Amino acid sequence: MLLSEFLTRLLRDAPPEPRLWDFISNSIRLLDATDNRNSIANFHITFLISLSSMMGIQPDVSDYQDGMEFDMKSGVMAYPFNATTSGGYRIDATRSSFIPTLVRINYTNCGHFRFSGKERSEIVAAILKYYGLHFPGCDNLKSLDIFKEIFE
Repeated sequence: MLLSEFLTRLLRDAPPEPRLWDFISNSIRLLDATDNRNSIANFHITFLISLSSMMGIQPDVSDYQDGMEFDMKSGVMAYPFNATTSGGYRIDATRSSFIPTLVRINYTNCGHFRFSGKERSEIVAAILKYYGLHFPGCDNLKSLDIFKEIFE
């Protein structure tokens, strides 16, 4: 339900894109074929992270070093600076330390990632906020509240 609402908003006015359709279609087939509970639980995270690359907004973590924050507007890791200049679109250094690992998640390895329900909810909310900055309307999904209730 969450991904359906998200894709509806993201692709509402988009022209047909065969490569994107193949990605979505193949992702659904993989989900349908898996019996690994952890892979299923992490599917939405894996899907959103993988899609970010196709949409041209995959976070750049190539220069990551301990103590850096993630600047969601520019999509890069950066050292902390005055929070008022970032407009509240930064993920603190503690939470950002996980982003380099998160961007490596894929359908092959997603079953190895262990998240609590609360962590899943926080990760998905942060990813949707990130998408919303780059594609207006993709955040504040109504189904996110239902998602949080299920996983928390």
